[in-house]
Amino acid sequence: MVVPVPTLKRRILALIEHAVSPSANENEARNAAIRVCTILKSHPNMLSDDEPDDTALAEPTPYQRTGRRSEVHPNARAFLEWQEFKRVHGIRLVKSPQYSLCIACGEGFQVGDPVLRQSDIGFTHPQCGEWWRDYDYSHVQLPQDDDIPF
Repeated sequence: MVVPVPTLKRRILALIEHAVSPSANENEARNAAIRVCTILKSHPNMLSDDEPDDTALAEPTPYQRTGRRSEVHPNARAFLEWQEFKRVHGIRLVKSPQYSLCIACGEGFQVGDPVLRQSDIGFTHPQCGEWWRDYDYSHVQLPQDDDIPF
């Protein structure tokens, strides 16, 4: 549900007034303050000095055809390339089944931590994922698309 900006502003101001009111119950005041923070986190444009117009929170418009050829954003392209690299090299994001060390940085991780795993090589932290791009896979038999594992 989209709330018009003036209504949202009035709601925020009323919640702030309630949160700082000396007569407010302590729990109600805290809840009002938390609600204001939640609204402002969802609508950071409410914190700007500019007076927002009524379209600031409007529903997004569907993609409009421009007549140009569509292009994938560079960040999205890098993400898709990384996903393809992981698929081709059998790298999976899993929860660590055991305490172990990252083969890229040497730091440990606990059972249940998210890790990137290649079953024939080892584990890395997700933030150490670029290590996999530089690894020499020549001695590892990678899964083939037409391989049937049984």
